Amino acid sequence: MVSLRAFVGSGPHLKAVKSFRNIATGSTYQCESDTVPTWEETRRLWEENYKEQ
Repeated sequence: MVSLRAFVGSGPHLKAVKSFRNIATGSTYQCESDTVPTWEETRRLWEENYKEQ
């Protein structure tokens, strides 16, 4: 199994990240947690903390 870290450093992911500003608009929010939040909790956190791109 390929680790997430290996994927993040891979060519396809890097290409997508570099292209993001040219192909998408929106907002993002990143956080760390010991548990996976529900979709409702995720939405609430995003609405309270997102940053426009």
